[in-house]
Amino acid sequence: MVNFVTAKALFVTFLWARACDSLTLEEFKGLLFTEVHDEVDAVLSSRQNRRRNENTNSAKDLIQDAPDDFHYLWNHVIDHGWSTIDSQALESNDVRDRRRSLRGSSTAIDTFSLHPLLICNKSLQHKTGIQRKRMIEADFGDILHSDKIVVYNDNEKTCFHVSAIAMEATKLRNITSASFQSDYDIVPMTDIMKITVNTFAEISHDTWSFSTSDLDRNKEGQWERMIRVAFTVGNHQALTDSEVMSLARDIVSSAQSLGRVGAEHRRLVSDSKSDGTHRLLSTQKSLIESFSLTSSTIQLSRDDNTRRLLDVLRRGRAERFIMTAQNGLEADHGCQSMFDRMEIRSHDDKKGFDIVLNPIFGQNSMHNDSAYDDEASDNSSASNLDCIVSFVMALSTHSSVLNVEVDSAPTFDDYDAKWITQSKQQGQTPLSDAGLTGRGQIVSVIDSGVQPDHRFFGPTSATTINNWDMEQRKIVSYYTYYGDDQDAKNGHGTAVAGILVGKAMSGNTDANGIAEDAKLHVVDVSNGGLGIYVPGSPSRLFAAMYNGGNGAKIANGSFSTMYSVYRTSCRMYDNDLFDDYQEIVYVASAGNEGLDGNVSKMNTIGNPAACKNTIAVGASQSSESKVSNGDMGMNYLAMFSSRGPTADDRMKPDIVAPGYTLETARAQPDNEQDTYSVMGTSFAAPVVAGNAALVRQYFEEGWFPCGSPGCGAPIRPSGSLVKAVLMNGGQNLERVQHVLASSPEDKVIGEDLRPYDNSQGMGLLNLASTLPMNDGTNFHGLVQNNQEIRDGEKHTFLVRAKIARTVCSSPELSVTLAWYDQGAANGCTKCLLNDLDVTVQERTRSGTLTGPVFRSNNKIDGDDRNNVERVRIYMGKNKRYLITVKATNLSLDTIRYSMISTGCFKVLQVNA
Repeated sequence: MVNFVTAKALFVTFLWARACDSLTLEEFKGLLFTEVHDEVDAVLSSRQNRRRNENTNSAKDLIQDAPDDFHYLWNHVIDHGWSTIDSQALESNDVRDRRRSLRGSSTAIDTFSLHPLLICNKSLQHKTGIQRKRMIEADFGDILHSDKIVVYNDNEKTCFHVSAIAMEATKLRNITSASFQSDYDIVPMTDIMKITVNTFAEISHDTWSFSTSDLDRNKEGQWERMIRVAFTVGNHQALTDSEVMSLARDIVSSAQSLGRVGAEHRRLVSDSKSDGTHRLLSTQKSLIESFSLTSSTIQLSRDDNTRRLLDVLRRGRAERFIMTAQNGLEADHGCQSMFDRMEIRSHDDKKGFDIVLNPIFGQNSMHNDSAYDDEASDNSSASNLDCIVSFVMALSTHSSVLNVEVDSAPTFDDYDAKWITQSKQQGQTPLSDAGLTGRGQIVSVIDSGVQPDHRFFGPTSATTINNWDMEQRKIVSYYTYYGDDQDAKNGHGTAVAGILVGKAMSGNTDANGIAEDAKLHVVDVSNGGLGIYVPGSPSRLFAAMYNGGNGAKIANGSFSTMYSVYRTSCRMYDNDLFDDYQEIVYVASAGNEGLDGNVSKMNTIGNPAACKNTIAVGASQSSESKVSNGDMGMNYLAMFSSRGPTADDRMKPDIVAPGYTLETARAQPDNEQDTYSVMGTSFAAPVVAGNAALVRQYFEEGWFPCGSPGCGAPIRPSGSLVKAVLMNGGQNLERVQHVLASSPEDKVIGEDLRPYDNSQGMGLLNLASTLPMNDGTNFHGLVQNNQEIRDGEKHTFLVRAKIARTVCSSPELSVTLAWYDQGAANGCTKCLLNDLDVTVQERTRSGTLTGPVFRSNNKIDGDDRNNVERVRIYMGKNKRYLITVKATNLSLDTIRYSMISTGCFKVLQVNA
């Protein structure tokens, strides 16, 4: 039997609030992926277990009653949130003033009472996100904090994370509930709504268990277990680094205090039972009382509704959470060793912080390990998973917290050509032959390090360590903040860098990289090539490689985490690329989780490949001598290549490139050959990054639009233009294919592939079909580079087909649109916040549009999920076509986009 603790009777408005909170459970689940989903699944699973143990009629009733169960659950969670806000609103001003005066920082004082809320504007009069945002500001500007985070944006509604002090939040609830026809839904972000889906399941995974032996930064496969916390909207504005840390420590201290109160309550209850006396419990709340699923915020009377609610909570995870709290923060040990050892690190954007439970990297790592010396102390450390789970529960109850999540272990994406991506014709490398070799470009590799004296990279001077030396042959900067200055034997980073930019000083040159004349910036994220440390915030990485605009504009990261919903890491990558580093292209390996036995496994792409503004690269097979025994060649996808879609249904991977197999540099070969064959999306990614360097060289040296250096004006391409060019030339693969290791003749042929699917995305990279060259192909190009467009605005481009057998014979018109989107809310179910659309339609000489409207990515109604779109059609001879880019639904006033159109055409008109 669950021992539910009842709260004060704060329910003067209970039934009224239940009726007016019109955002339903299903609507909320359609906005954010949170632990609410997991709780619903737990209740449903318990119901199904009961069904197996009861007769048919009873089982039928159980299933039919399920929606009512979820209704009780959802109302309870929402009511718990409003009760928390109401209790603070009822505090007297002098009590609030005393509490604030104890907090020190003026910023902390002002932000302490902000409560996180979710508000949805469903106005049909206002159709776009920015219009609905302005409406909220006009209606509630004097109530809500000015800062807002877009949670969801489509034609029907736009939802935001907002915040308000307790009294203003109550006022807002009253206003928005005053009319049944209100344009607004508003709910408090209650604890379980703040925790990203699968968080508790991930903590329970074997990889999260650790002991003293795991605290060695030189241990292979080591990684830091990290809880990531985002501040409530408004709590991060104008904060200094010290204020971020002060607020973070306060949140952690408050969580610890909830556990102490719970332990004290249990001791007092136990003492009362043993000696028969009554002891007055503290008026402070414990963790069990504060967390919605373990605290009953209902009146003492046990009516039918109350009994039904308690029954629903029992069939969920309430009992498990109570036991977790009692064995974790509310235990007598209070998880003290966990708190003693943890390290708090502020996010670079000052919007949250990380709690590192086993700090092994960075400047403040390797604390005293004495806390782990005996079994008793282990129970109070993070090796006790009840401590971690109860800590996450406690963090989520704090009003200054908007989101809590954990990250899974990062892994390199190795598994156990040049001519393919330039022409798909054996031995034909038209771009390299013409002089596109990466000259003048710098590419950053974030990996296990690079052997600096290898013949493909050396010689390298020590002047490059955490410094820039542009006179070096290959490595111009070697960043060691997160690692050392070397790579281990057969190291991953050396192999990746070799494919990307390697160029042999002597000997065999067959393993030269894609951009062999580009230079290299190395970010070493490993010590001795063993553990991998992926920084919680990528801003420092981008700043290091960008070097104020004089460094690298292309980054390659051949690592990923396990498949998940949109998380803090993606929000940071996307925001950095959107706000400060629009010139940078970040290329990420898709991962190697696409094979389950001999069957393709979808939904397997991890982060940062699954972020919006990165390029996720899958692996195709290679060709000729690089094809493994029994494999069928470059038109087939390697079955291990991870697949999409993302959790919010975006297309991934973006593109594929050869990754099975490739010849590259071998680190520390001793007496072995200094090149070897590798496979995995780890090695497909640098193929794309190398080609990105060729694209940058093409534009910077003025090759566009005529295909030879200096024939056009130099263009400083944005990251979105480089991305659009890479996607524009993608060629469709045929099928998935895998060979059983036990028998090369026994081929497993997988599913057929189609354009824009979640196995190949835009297809196999092919620059020859997207960069106009002075080589006899004679197709033309039209480019827009980081062009600004306003909400609702249209940009149009009119072209006329010029197809001739001897001059330009292909009838294909390819148009690709790409833009960097702002970072989305953690757990978003629709993460695209600014929707652009590209269409193509025939237009007559008189200006009349005729025939079908061709929309992007083979979608009948257009694409409102992805921030890269492509339209391909076959043009009729001498016919005219209108290309339209429309800012269909922006959550900002303006956004920037890039576009490339290629084909046998003449540009007649540009209105942009």
